[in-house]
Amino acid sequence: MHSKCIDLDKFIGYLNKDISNKDRAYIEDHLSHCDRCLEMVVMTSQLVSETNYSQMKVGLKLKAQEMWKNLKQKIKNTYQWNKDQFPPLWVDPFLQPALVKVSYRSDQKEETLENALIKKVINDLSIEIFFERNENLVTIKIIIIKDNQIAPNINIVIERIGAGYTARQLKEPFAFFEDLPFGKYRIMIEEKGIHKGDYDFEINEKGISEI
Repeated sequence: MHSKCIDLDKFIGYLNKDISNKDRAYIEDHLSHCDRCLEMVVMTSQLVSETNYSQMKVGLKLKAQEMWKNLKQKIKNTYQWNKDQFPPLWVDPFLQPALVKVSYRSDQKEETLENALIKKVINDLSIEIFFERNENLVTIKIIIIKDNQIAPNINIVIERIGAGYTARQLKEPFAFFEDLPFGKYRIMIEEKGIHKGDYDFEINEKGISEI
């Protein structure tokens, strides 16, 4: 699991060479495995190098805030399908990894399941979404954790954009949505009738793309 992404003040301090050696070491270690933050630093550094630094220094924080917002909107995660992705333990704690990789035959056609796992935090809820693809249909399994246990009183609504809704109540161990075709989707989370947040994505041949 990647460490927490660089916050704005440290990001500015790094570009401004105005942080401690300890913070600089932390940021450079983080950049070594976080493509999103690395791209932000590279793109912003290029802009700074092309601008008169003395003129930009006064307004650096405001400019960086604007760039940070724009870059975060542009840089979206894509999770590729993976035949070697083992299901997390909450899907089936007794499932042996060897069984996941085995291809099987159905109607004389060989099929292999492909998977993707996404972890998100929405407000105070930790969410894991496990996608399992069988040709052009996808099954989604969702677990939501709050205070180190399965969150109670959670409703999950999946909207296929322009094509209707499907709702499930989170029951142990997870909510289950099956036979979803490729397309654009939104997951909406409600806790005790209160809207907690959304997650938008597209399912396609390549994998899961955030939108």
